[in-house]
Amino acid sequence: MWDESGEFEEILCPFCNTKSEDGCEHVLLHVDVTFGQCIDGAAQQMETQIGDRITEAFQGHLIAGRNPQWCHYEMQELWDNVLIDYTGDPADITIPRRSFYDLIFAILGEAGGDEHQGRLVSGSGPYSESAVRLMYAQNPTEACEKALPVLDKYLLVEKLQPPPQADRQ
Repeated sequence: MWDESGEFEEILCPFCNTKSEDGCEHVLLHVDVTFGQCIDGAAQQMETQIGDRITEAFQGHLIAGRNPQWCHYEMQELWDNVLIDYTGDPADITIPRRSFYDLIFAILGEAGGDEHQGRLVSGSGPYSESAVRLMYAQNPTEACEKALPVLDKYLLVEKLQPPPQADRQ
C-alpha cells in the first residue's frame, strides 16, 4: 500500500512505524473503497453492528413518515443518499457503501482513531489497484468501545420535516 498524493510513499503506522502491508495492532479500520468492503482492523467486526443500528433508525423514521434533519453532516449525507433510491418500502432500503464508510470513519475519528490522509492505493496484482482508506489508533480496543456511544450521538435528530416522497411510476 502506498500514498499517491506525494512521492508514492509507503504507508507506515504512526505509532510503531510498521509497514501497512505487514499489519500491526494499531490498525483500527482498513477499507477498500473501490470494492466497498472492510478489509481489516479492530473495528471490522463493528461494521455489521453499526449498519444494523443505522438501518433500524432509518426504517423507524420512514415507517413513522418522518424526514429527519440529522445533527451530523455524515449522517445527513447517508440519509440523503438512502432517499435517492428509496422505493417507498422501509424494509427495502439500501445503504450506499461510500457514504456509510464516510460515516464510520467520522465516528471512529471522534472515538480516537487517526485516519491516514492522502490518496491511498493498494495493489492486488497486475493492473489491479484499489483506492483504500486506513485508520490507526493508539488503543484500537478503546476506540471501538467509544464508537457506539459516538454513533448514538450521530443518530440524534436536529429537527423533523415532512416525509420523503418516493418516486411512484
